[in-house]
Amino acid sequence: MKFELDVSGAGWRINTMYGIQGDGTMDKFRVTVAVFLLLITVLLTLNYIEMRESSRLQQKIIEHLYNRN
Repeated sequence: MKFELDVSGAGWRINTMYGIQGDGTMDKFRVTVAVFLLLITVLLTLNYIEMRESSRLQQKIIEHLYNRN
């Protein structure tokens, strides 16, 4: 699906493969919500990756502490 976002000029124009265009407030709201949801998704993904790596590190530390001879 082709998706272009043109933010130059006074209004925002969204072009899809269906040729939908508009410069109204609803389009600005939709773009703002889409960007906001994308940001939340990226942050949650990064948080998940960080927690997974932290968990692996904790496991290695625990194994090291309890496997001392």
